[in-house]
Amino acid sequence: MRKRGLSRVSFNNDTSEARYHKQAAELAWARTIAFLKENLNP
Repeated sequence: MRKRGLSRVSFNNDTSEARYHKQAAELAWARTIAFLKENLNP
């Protein structure tokens, strides 16, 4: 049974080589920052 709120997916968690993908994490971070800048800046 999984605890609520926890996920087995952690592409941005660099403590586990089995789950971490550096290029995907960097791309996701860049997209996240771009989205926030576009949608949260006044």
